Amino acid sequence: MKITVIGAGHMGGTAARSFSTSSLFTPGDITVTARTQATLDAFEGTGIHTTLDNKAAIKDADVIIIAVRPNAAEAVCRDLAPAIDFANQIIISFVAGVPSSKYLEWFRSSDSVGMACPILFLAMPNTAMELNEGLTFIAPVFASPIQVSLVKAIFDSVGKSLIIKENMMNSGMALASCGVAYAMKYILASVEGGKELGFDRDEAIKVVLQTVKGASMLVANHGTKPEDEIAKIATPGGYTIKGLDVMENSDFTEIVKKALDVSSK
Repeated sequence: MKITVIGAGHMGGTAARSFSTSSLFTPGDITVTARTQATLDAFEGTGIHTTLDNKAAIKDADVIIIAVRPNAAEAVCRDLAPAIDFANQIIISFVAGVPSSKYLEWFRSSDSVGMACPILFLAMPNTAMELNEGLTFIAPVFASPIQVSLVKAIFDSVGKSLIIKENMMNSGMALASCGVAYAMKYILASVEGGKELGFDRDEAIKVVLQTVKGASMLVANHGTKPEDEIAKIATPGGYTIKGLDVMENSDFTEIVKKALDVSSK
């Protein structure tokens, strides 16, 4: 299976590198494109194919990923439309905020009048894909069950994925993509707190990172809920419950919910 990523920026480039180390692809199965050679030079030595020619890049691809900026998506899609085999090539969009209706409009150019519906997916990965720990939301638009399973397997090879409806894509982006930054914000706040408690910054970072990792693994490995693990630690009258009370009295949960709500819109 061959995959082409149109756009070698942060998300597209990360996806290409991650796929090249997955169980489904070799570097030679992957092609990336960019507007400038300088961007493609970063892939030198990886074994990944590079080109500045989008149409040439998709010629033998089984899967085409559109990973360009939203303001460039229309021009890129209209340019690619005459070269796409809509009956056989799977198209996946990483472009935030662009609905499937726009792709149908852009792909139905004068050169593709009467075409079959494209095999189209909207997808939103997060940056942890870089470490094969990504979370990708996938919204099938026009696809068979077999094609849905294939696309899910692609993203499961670099982390985990979840099939959702298109109207949930913005919510997914807020929770998992923007959520990475919000988790980092908690880590940063804890590091600053650790410094005030007497740790130097490097020590505090190590402590907080391991603590957050361990907390996540407790829920994942035990199959419990976060509140179950909290209850094990937050005994009545203990130190932990006092800190949790401070967080809730400061509207910690509501602040996080508001941040997610703003991001989803």
